[in-house]
Amino acid sequence: MESIEEQWTLPTPTDIMSDSWTDINSAKKAVKIWILDRGESWKPSNTSNQSRLQLYCLLSTCSFYIRVAQRKDGLYGIISYRPHDCPPSTHTKFKPRNSAWYIASLVERDITINRYIKPKEIRERTRIYHQLPNLSYMPAWRARERLRDQIDGNEGTSFQLIPDWVDRILKSDNTGILIY
Repeated sequence: MESIEEQWTLPTPTDIMSDSWTDINSAKKAVKIWILDRGESWKPSNTSNQSRLQLYCLLSTCSFYIRVAQRKDGLYGIISYRPHDCPPSTHTKFKPRNSAWYIASLVERDITINRYIKPKEIRERTRIYHQLPNLSYMPAWRARERLRDQIDGNEGTSFQLIPDWVDRILKSDNTGILIY
């Protein structure tokens, strides 16, 4: 039987280079997750906007560059890519690696299976399976809450529907017909 280290390999640039997405937001999220999964970091460009994403390395001497934009086929994909040539120490303590959206992408399956998973368990899982040794309690808690809102819906939004529901009931009482 293969060891866990032999079963898991980091994605290579070609894994994401051939991918395509229907919208720019999905492309941006996938590319950022891919970079964070590799233990790397980025600095956004001033030229990124609603239709493209351009990222550079935190170090000005590094040649890292990635550009995501719409291709001729109408889908979004990576147009240009140059890998990092800076030392790995450049990427330590990169804050988005501990952000709720990224942690949520890592533990989505766990939270879908157990919506009441404790942040302590999320921290332990990210340490073991995703090499995040120092995840704080709050990002783990925020990731859980973010996914629970996506899965179950937001309570506040649900309560905002009650007045409209009451109006429909009252109107149906007057006419005898339930109005949708």
